[in-house]
Amino acid sequence: MYVLGHRGFPKKFTENTLESFRAAIELGADGIELDVWLTKDGEIAVSHDENLQRVFGVDLNIKVSSIEEIKRYAPVPTLSEVFDIIPRGKIINIEIKDKEIGEKVINLVKKYKLSDFVLFSSFDHELIKQLSKKYYDEKFGFLFDYSHKFLTFEDLKMMFEPKNIYSANLPVQLLDYDKELFYKLTELLRYMGKKIILWTVNDEEIVKITAPDFIITDEVEKMVKIFKTV
Repeated sequence: MYVLGHRGFPKKFTENTLESFRAAIELGADGIELDVWLTKDGEIAVSHDENLQRVFGVDLNIKVSSIEEIKRYAPVPTLSEVFDIIPRGKIINIEIKDKEIGEKVINLVKKYKLSDFVLFSSFDHELIKQLSKKYYDEKFGFLFDYSHKFLTFEDLKMMFEPKNIYSANLPVQLLDYDKELFYKLTELLRYMGKKIILWTVNDEEIVKITAPDFIITDEVEKMVKIFKTV
């Protein structure tokens, strides 16, 4: 099982910053998870939120700001800057937040020759379907939350049929509101040869019970000590 730092190591460092990513890797994480938006001037900014208010206390919207304006107020890295500091071979799960950015992100990954180590994911399932058809050699994952609970098993079978649909990224909270669905879903996905990525899981007992292929966690230090892939 692989341990990915959720936005780096946010328990001790500001999420989605170079400092946070470095810390996760130095602690022995197998990789990191991050989120990307497109800036006004076409740069790929790494941030979970479109607005910087929650994390940095600055009311600034990434999509209508240049990277220079953003960096004036907050240490928001570009995706290129992240690629420059992450050791080759570490896994990077990139959540695509912005429909317009998908192809640009993939092309940057190709430029850095990181396709073997990168997984593209999104809650926008139509976007993932479109990208997976065009970029057959890349790995894609569907992110799920409560809004997808009405999908049937037939829907899921069709969604996961393409070989380059690599994973289902499931919220740990699914166990709380429908445990039976969680186990039926993971059984189906494993039968289809897909990977289970569980987010955001910070309880080692849940990991032991569910046995995912990857976890995305805030508790990087603790989870690495318990589950580090040898």
